[in-house]
Amino acid sequence: MRFVSLALFSGERGRAGKSTELGISQHGQIFLSLFAEGWRGGKKVRFVVSTNIPFRYIMHL
Repeated sequence: MRFVSLALFSGERGRAGKSTELGISQHGQIFLSLFAEGWRGGKKVRFVVSTNIPFRYIMHL
């Protein structure tokens, strides 16, 4: 799947990272992805949320 995206990346001493990606796919869907990872209690924690929203649904709002 090809899509145009806007991505933001940030990190803190290589121990924590966050990423947000937003774009429109070639199939006319809004692509939103949230990603975060870090250390909690000595364990590496990863949190990912990803969704595809049909663009025509937004146009009907």
